[in-house]
Amino acid sequence: MGRKFKASWLISLIFILTLTVSVYFNFKWQQYKNNQQQNYSIILNRSFNIEIELILQNINYAIESLREHQSEASIVHQLDSLSATLMSAETSFKILDLDFAKQGASAFLMYNVIRDYYTYVQSDLVEEILDGKLDINKDSNEIIFAMEMLKNDITLLHHKFNGTELSQVEPSQLQEEWREAVREIIMRNNDFDLYRRMMIKYGFDGDVGGQ
Repeated sequence: MGRKFKASWLISLIFILTLTVSVYFNFKWQQYKNNQQQNYSIILNRSFNIEIELILQNINYAIESLREHQSEASIVHQLDSLSATLMSAETSFKILDLDFAKQGASAFLMYNVIRDYYTYVQSDLVEEILDGKLDINKDSNEIIFAMEMLKNDITLLHHKFNGTELSQVEPSQLQEEWREAVREIIMRNNDFDLYRRMMIKYGFDGDVGGQ
């Protein structure tokens, strides 16, 4: 009888210890998952909302400086500030790509499109102004037009993804919705060099005949 009691007590003790350890690690794992989800939500909000809003803000500053006929130095400064914001957004989307990859998706098109805009602002606008190929007085309307076009693009992306609980949306769906938004942007502007480059780069050139 004593042996059976001891055996039963030992089994009960092992069960209790196992249960305690299991509860402890489940609790820790849940904390980890919650922290990961919270970090993911923060990065999503940073990428799709905060960074995009900062880009729009800096585009408006650049347009304002052109319309007010500010000095070349001031205009270049505003365009450089816009470039810095675009670079920050690109970095944010690259960080997001790590979480997307875990779920079989990719933010590749997201950070590459932002990189395209950065390259456009720096190469097609800032460098051309500094090299004297674009005159901030004679060509101000052309530069404003380019900024307005960029603003329309970013505004479209902002509206597509703003006000949604993005953490509840599958990364693969976000990836596909972004691709469709980019396709829409490119197809409506494919007469311009920037968008022709993007159209070929992302394989949308085959869609032109089927519009």
